[in-house]
Amino acid sequence: MNAESISIAIGSIDDDLIEAVDALRGNSAAALRGNSATALWSKRKPDIRWKRWTALAACLCLVVGIAAIFFQGFPILGAKCGGNPGVLINGSYYYATDFAFYRYIPDQIRERLISSFFVSKRGGLRVDNYGLYYVKGRSLYVRVHETGASHKLYTADKEIWIRYIENGKLTFWLYDKRKLSDEFQPYVCVDVINGEIIWERAIAENEEYAILDSGNANREYPVGSHIYRIIEIENPVTKMYHQELHLDGQPFIVPSENEYIEFWLEYYDSNLLIQYRAYSREPGDNYDEALGDYMYILASPGTTTELPSERYIAGTDDYLFYLVADAPEAVTGPFPESLFSYNVTTGETRLLMAGMDIYTAVTDGTWFFTNVPWSGRTDCWKLVYDGSGNLIGLELWAGDI
Repeated sequence: MNAESISIAIGSIDDDLIEAVDALRGNSAAALRGNSATALWSKRKPDIRWKRWTALAACLCLVVGIAAIFFQGFPILGAKCGGNPGVLINGSYYYATDFAFYRYIPDQIRERLISSFFVSKRGGLRVDNYGLYYVKGRSLYVRVHETGASHKLYTADKEIWIRYIENGKLTFWLYDKRKLSDEFQPYVCVDVINGEIIWERAIAENEEYAILDSGNANREYPVGSHIYRIIEIENPVTKMYHQELHLDGQPFIVPSENEYIEFWLEYYDSNLLIQYRAYSREPGDNYDEALGDYMYILASPGTTTELPSERYIAGTDDYLFYLVADAPEAVTGPFPESLFSYNVTTGETRLLMAGMDIYTAVTDGTWFFTNVPWSGRTDCWKLVYDGSGNLIGLELWAGDI
C-alpha cells in the first residue's frame, strides 16, 4: 500500500466511528479502574486525530523530499548535461548527464548505458572505439561497446583522475583529494583492454602547475610526417619549470625571458589545433598576468597556418567551427552566440547561424552536437552542404536529446 492509498483510507473513516471507538475504549477503562478514574482519563486524553494527520503529512513531505533529491537528473525528471561535450565515434554520440551515461544515434536510439550516480564526476569520462571509461570509488572501469559489459581495469589507494586516452593506452594520475596542493603521486598509463601498467612516472613538487593546468606535457602529437611535443624544462637558476613547443625535436614556440607560455593542443580529425598564451613571470612571482590574446596555429598534414583569435569549439579535416559573442540584449543571462565556419583549405569564413545558445560542440562532418550546461540541453544538428560540397548551414535534427 502506498502513501496515497493510506491517505485515502484514513480520510474515508467516518468521524462518528472514531468517536464510538473512543467511547468504547473509555468504557473499558472505567470497568477496570472505576468511574472516577475514567473521568480523569477522559479529561486528559489527547486528540489523536490531528496528530495522526500531522504525522502522515510529515512522512509524505519526507518521502517527497528524498525522492526529489535522489532522482534529480534522472530521465524521469529531465537529465542535465554537464559542461563538457560528449564524444562522437562512428556516428554514435556518447555523453554524460548528472546521473547517467548515454549513447545517442540520430534517428535510431537514445540508450542509457550505465547509471553514474556513484561514479566520480571529477574522475572523468573518456570514450574510444573500444569502450567507455569511468571512475568509481578508487577504481578505473571500462564498459566495452561490443558486449555492453563492464570490468575493472585498475584499483589504487588514492583517487584517480583520467587525463587522456590514445592508441589503446589510458593515462591518469593519482591524488589525495584532502591534500591536493601538496600531495603528488605518479602518472600511470595502462592498457585499455587488460589494465596492465605500461609505464609509471613520478611527479615532482615543482610540476604542480603542469598537473593542474595542462595534461599535454611530454606527449607526442603526430601530424602527417611531423611530430609536435610540449617539453618541460627546468631553469637551473630559479629551479622553476617552463614549457616549450618542439617540432621534430627542435624548438618551435619558446617563451622569452621572464615569460611563461601555456599550451593547449587538440586534434580535430587529422588537424592539430595549437592554442597558446604568454604570461609574465618575474623570478619568484606567479605567471597570472597575460601579455596578450590567445594565439592559434592549425597544423595540418603538409601545412601550418596561423588562425584568427577566436573561440574554436569543434572541427573536422575540412572545417573549424568557432563562436563570436553577439551584442547582449539583456544585462543578465548568457549572451547569444554566432556560429561561424572556417574553411581549412581556402581560409574562408561563413556565418552559419546567429543568436545561438551554445557553449561547446562536437562534430564528425555530418552531425553537430551542441552542449549548453546552464540549461542542461544537448541538441543534435545536421550540417548542410550545397551541390559543390561547400558547408552552408545547419538544421536542428533533434532538440534536447
